[in-house]
Amino acid sequence: GQTVFRDQGKGTQQIEEEEMTIAFDIDGVWSEAPAFWSAVFNLAEIHGHNPVIVTGRSQPKEKLRSLGVPEFAPIFISACQLKEDFCRQNGLNVDVWIDNEPGTIQRCKILDTSTGDDGL
Repeated sequence: GQTVFRDQGKGTQQIEEEEMTIAFDIDGVWSEAPAFWSAVFNLAEIHGHNPVIVTGRSQPKEKLRSLGVPEFAPIFISACQLKEDFCRQNGLNVDVWIDNEPGTIQRCKILDTSTGDDGL
């Protein structure tokens, strides 16, 4: 973790921050605001967190470069698997998901239409 000092109006407090693994999706997230997500990715790294890219499909290097994805960014491609399952199978425990399609991260009863259940 990283030690952070915050002024809460009652003097400065020392707070120990835990490292978080933060997963960014490309299509529909990073692709919609590349400069913003690049800045967030870099800030996460500066503050001692572990930012990674987790995408459902292979991304051409030229596309990643044009979107400003850092060349050193770890990239995980889940293909047809749920992203959380894929990451865990590859030793990656994600704390925060930034993704526009939560149904690609983990099985979600309310989003699953394959059972005919309305999710309630």
